[in-house]
Amino acid sequence: MNVLKQPGWFRGLEVVTGLLAMVFGVVVLIFPSWGVATLVALLSIGLIFAGIRSISLLGYNQVSKGLRALSAIAGIVSLILALLVLLFPGWGVLTLMLLVSFGLMVYGVGRIFIAYELKETVGWLRGTSVAVGVVDIIL
Repeated sequence: MNVLKQPGWFRGLEVVTGLLAMVFGVVVLIFPSWGVATLVALLSIGLIFAGIRSISLLGYNQVSKGLRALSAIAGIVSLILALLVLLFPGWGVLTLMLLVSFGLMVYGVGRIFIAYELKETVGWLRGTSVAVGVVDIIL
């Protein structure tokens, strides 16, 4: 499978959700004085966009059913954890760290499996996917 020949809607969704996740991350870095509640909300929203991106892989028929299922599960877990943090911000910073960290780990594992599945794709793209997955797991 060649990732560079994706349907246009899928590529557009990847770009939009990726940019939104990056924007929320930059906003958190620029305005840390907004407080813990704002940081909780912005980071959770960023994880929601990442989860939506993972779930969107279901619409890509050229990917194996197993990989689509794993990506959807990772996306659903990410969404659930992000929504829990948004609904219960009083759990505190420790809860945020635990839930978002687990969501990042699940998302990172999904990225590594995607890179494994993309054997026909150019090496730098697979390497980038693995690197993102490893960084997510480390974070």
